[in-house]
Amino acid sequence: MVLQSALHNRVVQLSISLIVVIFTFLCINPLEWSILHSFEKFSFWLVLGLLSLGLVFFMLNLNKLMFVSFGACAIACLFMNARFDIPLKPAEMDDSPTLRVSYFHIKDSSFQLGALSKQITTKQPHLIALTANNNQLTSDFIHHTTMAGYPHHQQFWASSKERIDIFSIFPLQNMKTISHGNTSSVVGQVVIQANSTTRTLGLISSFLPAPENDQLAVKACEEFEFYLQQTQKDNTPLLLLGDFNRIPWSSELANIRQQSGLYCSNRSILAHTANTKLPYLYIPTEQIFHSSHLRCIEFETEKIGPNDQFGIFGTYQFNSKADNQTHAIKTSQKF
Repeated sequence: MVLQSALHNRVVQLSISLIVVIFTFLCINPLEWSILHSFEKFSFWLVLGLLSLGLVFFMLNLNKLMFVSFGACAIACLFMNARFDIPLKPAEMDDSPTLRVSYFHIKDSSFQLGALSKQITTKQPHLIALTANNNQLTSDFIHHTTMAGYPHHQQFWASSKERIDIFSIFPLQNMKTISHGNTSSVVGQVVIQANSTTRTLGLISSFLPAPENDQLAVKACEEFEFYLQQTQKDNTPLLLLGDFNRIPWSSELANIRQQSGLYCSNRSILAHTANTKLPYLYIPTEQIFHSSHLRCIEFETEKIGPNDQFGIFGTYQFNSKADNQTHAIKTSQKF
């Protein structure tokens, strides 16, 4: 009763409303201060917290606080939807050939290469991109993967410690490394042969280190955005995959996706996998983006080994020319 009577006090209600508004603002717009950027990571939990808080205020008959909580929750939802833009459902599959793509980042020595080999054997992706420490990929694993049906393998050094390996059942062409500040990417083409037809798919596998210096991180992301814009000028199919070390709704990833016109393949925020007993509350930073030439049929996140080790799997099909034109920007929309 004491708590309920205190919550009916106008000063207390004003203070709670002010705290809700300030915390919501910091989560959706952390400004340019590095000390405030940590608030952006809590946007998803903010939505759940505000929704729960609004229900509590509803049960306590605190209408003003209820409307403030639900209103802030709605604003946070709109912000995350604009930033992340998660499709409500996967695209429909037709009779055209499918392309299965996977990405893994081996973050420490506890990663189980045997578990990774099992996942590759089970999922059988056509294309695998893998980021790891130079010493973590053994020659036995590379030999096993090559003999398992991936005759095309190339490796590149993203930095002095990290390297990117590409395994493919299709031929790889014009593969090279591009660096933008502290951002490294492997760029090339995959020649896909299916049903007596040959199609060329652009491939970019990237690794963005965690932003230690805000100015360098912003500059590297801006250079990366400019590079992606240049690659999209020739209007060819493109896949961008990697570990970006940023939450899915971060301003950097939102700008990269929007400036390049790429679509997010992920269908969720949390890495809730089938082999966990409870919903896993880890938010993965691995992502796959695709151009409008492709549609994502299925996207999965699989836990592999201990210590937040995950792999992502995406299944894609090419759009027909008629379908692809619906995604093109009309002349009237440019002005």
